[in-house]
Amino acid sequence: MATNNLVHLLKHPLTLLGLCLLGVNLGYSYSFFHINSFKLLVALVLGLVILAGFQLRFSKKTSQRRPTGLLVLLALPLLASIPGAVMNQFGENYNFAYELGSTLIVWVWAYYLFQFLSDTGSYKVWFGWLSVVLLWTGLWGLVQGFGFLIDQNVIAGEVKSNFGHRNYFASYLVLNIPLFVMLVFGYAKKKGMGKLQLWYMLICCLALGVLYLTRTRAASVALGASLWLVFVGYSWFLLKGSLRKKWLSLLLGLALIGVVGVVSYGLSGSADPVYGSRYEQLFSERAWIGRILPWQVAWEATLDAPAFGQGLGSYYNQFFLYQDAETRLYHPERSYNHAHSEPLEILSESGFVGAAVWCLGLFWVGRSVFRALKSETDPFERCIVLGLGGGILASLLQGSFSVAPRMLVSELPFTLHLAALFALEARRQKLAPVGSAEGRNWSVINTLAIGIAGLMLIPWLQRQHQYTLAFPMPETPAQAQFLEKVTEEGKDIYALDHLLHLQARFHRTTEMAQTIKKIDALIPHYRDVDYQKAVWAVLIKKMDLARSYAQKSEEVDRYYLPNLRLLMNIAIETDDFEGFSYQFGLMTRLLLFHKFVIVAFDENAVPIKGVATRLGMEFVPSQGQLEVRFDPAWLRGKYDQIRKVRQSNLTTFEQRQLMEGFTHFVARNPFFRLEIRPDYLAEEAEIFQGLNRYKRINRELGQQESYLRFSMSEDLKKAPAKAEDSIRASYQKRFGKLKAQSKKKLALLETQLDEKAQFYQFINKHKFAAAWLSEWQLLFFPNEPYE
Repeated sequence: MATNNLVHLLKHPLTLLGLCLLGVNLGYSYSFFHINSFKLLVALVLGLVILAGFQLRFSKKTSQRRPTGLLVLLALPLLASIPGAVMNQFGENYNFAYELGSTLIVWVWAYYLFQFLSDTGSYKVWFGWLSVVLLWTGLWGLVQGFGFLIDQNVIAGEVKSNFGHRNYFASYLVLNIPLFVMLVFGYAKKKGMGKLQLWYMLICCLALGVLYLTRTRAASVALGASLWLVFVGYSWFLLKGSLRKKWLSLLLGLALIGVVGVVSYGLSGSADPVYGSRYEQLFSERAWIGRILPWQVAWEATLDAPAFGQGLGSYYNQFFLYQDAETRLYHPERSYNHAHSEPLEILSESGFVGAAVWCLGLFWVGRSVFRALKSETDPFERCIVLGLGGGILASLLQGSFSVAPRMLVSELPFTLHLAALFALEARRQKLAPVGSAEGRNWSVINTLAIGIAGLMLIPWLQRQHQYTLAFPMPETPAQAQFLEKVTEEGKDIYALDHLLHLQARFHRTTEMAQTIKKIDALIPHYRDVDYQKAVWAVLIKKMDLARSYAQKSEEVDRYYLPNLRLLMNIAIETDDFEGFSYQFGLMTRLLLFHKFVIVAFDENAVPIKGVATRLGMEFVPSQGQLEVRFDPAWLRGKYDQIRKVRQSNLTTFEQRQLMEGFTHFVARNPFFRLEIRPDYLAEEAEIFQGLNRYKRINRELGQQESYLRFSMSEDLKKAPAKAEDSIRASYQKRFGKLKAQSKKKLALLETQLDEKAQFYQFINKHKFAAAWLSEWQLLFFPNEPYE
């Protein structure tokens, strides 16, 4: 009997799809620069396998139905994005191939899942395969959370399974958790717990546990909201009488408790948005700035093309065109491929027309769920509908605040859920199969979809693979020459960006100019390409041109530190004190923001004033601002000193003496002293003893780390090549143990000190001071060409 069941399962058409889905999630590779790119290729190849399997084995056994719902959800939004691209002449659509190709791939997968499920109704088989895939990826994430399966591309403690990013993995989890929760309820029996129900319950527990380990805030909130609505739907449509009232009352109570709990947590959390936990930071603007910046870009781009947007795949170009110049003050990231909000990205790429079409698709999903719940179908089927709809809702909610939906690793399972939902509706409505001629037409459409996807994506993946071949190479002129050959005809922006920096490093000015032109043609103002133009001008010794390029770079990226350094150095070389003074003010403001001496999102929160001061420089807090005052005479003296030092040849001892003088200057400034809270002034001596202990622990940790690194290098010199990995792993454990021990001591001291003094602010001020002194050292003793 068991053998017959196994044979039947292996012959089942859904087994082909289940094995392919497992294949996509079986492993990962960085051979195409990103895990998502690797899985894109796997999904393309396996999509071809599914297509061939259907045509060769299952086409005559499967009655095909018209996939209306999938067309509305996938094809119409795609078509709505084309007018904007055409009107823009595809001039700013760098990710067009990726976006179109991935949509065509998931269409083919979803089409055949829809056909197999609507024909066989074997949801038990499909959910079985989903549970196997979730078990595999969940266990991977679980062991990752405990510190295993870590490679050089994974930060220790970051749980992302084989999805490449915690947000992508979390998106997959929240998509599936509501379904398996509802399967537990759907398989509920009056007497005892069935094996299948227990299995799904274990899968739920695993998925929930791993989701917690990912620490993804948007996913956690989205799942909570989705599950609450799922249980409201379960109570309303599947329960009756007093039991329904009890469940609804319980859910209302839980909602009230949740709201009160969230508000209380937010009010009682850390007042410091820098040192609070990830969840505490949700109640500060700083936690949202990484989302607000790309959202602003999407909205600005929408306003420029409100009807049809700027076309599919255009957001990456838009980011560099519409980003505000001062954003490096608040957030280091200035290269967003996506808007971190699916609704806003749809608006920017396809305008309000495309957004309306997308909303029509959401309406179609909601209508399908509502109709199924209102129908008198089997309660178990309605549980499936609730589970699928809840997962889709959770994924959409997370996608409104995250990047996940545009990545194939998230897009593919999401679309398969849609296919399962519409297949169930097709069975409920008893849709008649299409004729043989229309069935053949759909086969031709799917073949074309896979073919077009391959033609668009394989060259793109090939370029990415060629780029990754350069990674193991040392950064030498040979690596630059290799990448120059790779990018002769290629248009991979990442390879060109990496190449440009190599060319600057090795003064390959002729080739550098060509690379700059290629980058400008693909994505104008990409990352620091405008600054690299100024570097190129310095390398060919055209300082006026360098200044012009650097100033133009500053117009679009005002607080890029290398550009500020370059402009200050040019000002010194050309005896332009006013130019130096202006850039010096920008540099000081930047470091104050970066070291969180002030947390604000307006550059005017740190006004810079040149006025006579007693100390040369003063930092004056005032009503949420931090005014920086520097004495023009003092700054002029330092400026003249820099010019003089550059013309002399100071010894190492003299250089050290000069910088020690600057250090003493900072130490005498009262702004950098530890401020004791008024209630603890009597404990000043004890507080400073604690501060000295804190410094000593840090100093001892640094000494012990230095000794361990020296020991590791000595052991590596003596060891055979085969033993190097085990030696490094052994020392990494010792490093980790040492840091963990010190961290406990430091955390206790930090809490005690911050209770009695402005300790965290003191630490931030000293981080600023160290960075500021480092910049002064570079002004006195610059690198070439001022990088």
